[in-house]
Parts: sequence; structure tokens; C-alpha cells
Amino acid sequence: MISPTTRTPFIILTFGLAISATTNLADAGNTACQLRRPVCNRVYVIRGAAGWWPKIHTMIDRLKRAGYEPDVYLFAQVNHAVDNLIERRRCGEEAGPVRIIGYSLGGHGAYNMAMQLKPYGICVDRLLLIECFSNPTITSNVRCCLNIYETRSTDNWLIFRGTPVQRESCRTHLVNLNVATHPGWRKQRDCNHFTMADSDRVQNTVVHLLSCNCIWRHQHAPSCSHHASTVQVPKVTQVSGQAEESDSSSPE
Repeated sequence: MISPTTRTPFIILTFGLAISATTNLADAGNTACQLRRPVCNRVYVIRGAAGWWPKIHTMIDRLKRAGYEPDVYLFAQVNHAVDNLIERRRCGEEAGPVRIIGYSLGGHGAYNMAMQLKPYGICVDRLLLIECFSNPTITSNVRCCLNIYETRSTDNWLIFRGTPVQRESCRTHLVNLNVATHPGWRKQRDCNHFTMADSDRVQNTVVHLLSCNCIWRHQHAPSCSHHASTVQVPKVTQVSGQAEESDSSSPE
């Protein structure tokens, strides 16, 4: 039995050890965050249904050559991607613009990811969609959205198609690029829903527009009706494997 004369020092020692352990755990958690240099060039990439994107390796290679750090997810992992992004930013492991690329069902996943980030006050700087099938309305926390798709005779199907998207806010710079009607993209009409994201031109354009302001700087968009109003699409050409912008602000 502990005598009254030793009880007080014993209690103080126990209390001190408890505080020390708690402080050390907190410090360890903070150190885990602080020891990692923030990643400022991450790009979240969402694949199609069942992971479909046969030549995603070429997209990943292009992103890496352009100086980005791709982080690839399946559609079913979108919630996990959101959690990772929020935790990385809270911890200081990630900084810079939020960039998201999605193809097919992954396009819907990319839109969904941006939507989930809105309540946290996180702005998505670039949302780049390829053959997104679900006619989504892009949330107001997205600054710039490019949607590459093609209208086809099979568009009555609810899947395996590409659709235009709408915007929730006039502040979102939106470009719906329909390769079926854009004169400068005639060669892409040989693609279909299953091969569009594997096209060299599509991939080069998406990677190029992750940081380029070429199509976003044209401010003469029509007045906002919260529908599929878009800015004019400038001509984007492919030179030496890179997408470059023409001086024209209208389709050619």
C-alpha cells in the first residue's frame, strides 16, 4: 500500500508521464506531416468503368514528362481520392492548384470528386473530362472545365457515349469540345467512346491545358443562363507532340 507521503509524488509522476506521452504522439503526428515536402504538381486521374483506359500508361508518361505527379484511381475509389486530397492539404503534404482528369465513367467520377470538394471550400483549378456520359452540371468551385466528347447516333444509350456538360456558375470557364462538329478535329472522328482517351491529340491537349491559359483567357462568353453556354474554342494544333494554341479565339 502506498503511504500518504509517497502518494502525491507518485500521482504527479503518473500525470506527467501521461501528458508527455500525449504530447509525443501529437508531435509525432505533426512531424509525419511536416517531414514531407509539399507536392505542388499532383494530378488526380480517374479511370473508366472497371478501370478501362487501355493506353493510360501513355497519358501517365505524358504527365510525368510535363512535370506532373499523376495519382490514378478507379471510379469506385473516388471517395478515397477525395479523402486523400483533403488530408494531404490539411497536413501540408499537397499544395498548388487542384487538377482532375476523368475518362468515361471516370469523367463522372472526376465531376463527383469536384462536387465533394465544394463544401470544404476547395477550388478545382482544372477539371478535364473525356467522353463524360452523364450530362453533369459542373459545380461553382471549378475554375476551368474542358469537356472533350463526340455526338453519335448511339447517344440514346445511357452509357458508352459522350455528352456536353453544364455549369452551375458563370464564373466557371467552360468549353464543350464536340469533335463531331469541330472542323479542326475531323481526324478524331475515327475514334469512338472506347478509344477517344487513347488518342495522341486528345492526351496532348489535356496535358497541355492543365496549366496553359490559352482557352480560358477569352472572356467574351455569352451571358450566363446556367446551361451549356461555353466560351469559344480556339484552334489547338499538335506540333512535335505538343499541343499549341492558335491566335484565333474561334473554331477553324
